[in-house]
Amino acid sequence: MVFLIFIASFAVSFVGFPIVIPRLKKAGIIGKNMNSEKQEEIAEMGGLVIAAGFGGGIVFAIFLRTFFDLFLSVSLTSILAALSTVLIVVLIGVFDDLVSVSQGVKAFMPVFAALPLMAI
Repeated sequence: MVFLIFIASFAVSFVGFPIVIPRLKKAGIIGKNMNSEKQEEIAEMGGLVIAAGFGGGIVFAIFLRTFFDLFLSVSLTSILAALSTVLIVVLIGVFDDLVSVSQGVKAFMPVFAALPLMAI
């Protein structure tokens, strides 16, 4: 059954990339690929699709737990805390990409992302 969660995450990511990447390029949210000799332009916030895939997998796991009584050993609170932490980190990353943030603030911002995990 864990394989189904992987498939759901992969499907969201696989479908999301062809939709999101051209829109990011059209919006001008691009940067140069510094790891390539050509240094071609690439979308900067493609990680949003990865986060959506992770979120889709988590939501599917919650669906399986709620309606089919699978994964009962996993706490729903823990699942939602992990999802909240990842989404806060994604929001921090988006904020960092769109607004210039100093290194000191960047180092301190993940503390807020850890709050849901500290609460459980």
